[in-house]
Amino acid sequence: MTVPDPHALLATRARALHDRDAAAFNATYAPDAVIFDLAPPLAHGLDAQGVAAWMASWDGPIGSETHDLRVEVSGPLAFVTCLERLHGRQGGEARDVWMRLTLGLRAGSEGWRITHEHVSVPVRKVDGRMIGATDLRP
Repeated sequence: MTVPDPHALLATRARALHDRDAAAFNATYAPDAVIFDLAPPLAHGLDAQGVAAWMASWDGPIGSETHDLRVEVSGPLAFVTCLERLHGRQGGEARDVWMRLTLGLRAGSEGWRITHEHVSVPVRKVDGRMIGATDLRP
C-alpha cells in the first residue's frame, strides 16, 4: 500500500487552527486519539466541544508556526516532532507561547489522522515550586 505524505494533514491542522475552524481541526484526529495536553486531566480523548470553546476564546486568528519539524514515516504510521508557537490575542490579552509538540499519525481509508498528541513546556523551579516555562524561545 502506498501512503501519501502526511504533510497535507499538518497543513490542514495549521490552517484550521489559524482560522479557528474547530470542525476542520477536530477532523484531523482519529476517533480513538489519546491526548496528553497542557491542561488537566493527564490524558483524554478529543474534546470537540472543548476545542471549539478554546478557539472561540481567541480574539481573531490564532497564529502558529513550527520550528525543527521532523516527520518520520514508516508505512501507514508517522511520528512528528516540532516546536510550535501559538500567538495572537485571547480574552483581550496578547498570547505568545512556544511548546513542544509530538504527534503520532496513522493512515487509513480516510487518509492521515492524529492518533496521539503530546504537548508540553519545560518546567523550572521558582521559590521551591515547579512552574511551566512558557517564556522560552527556540
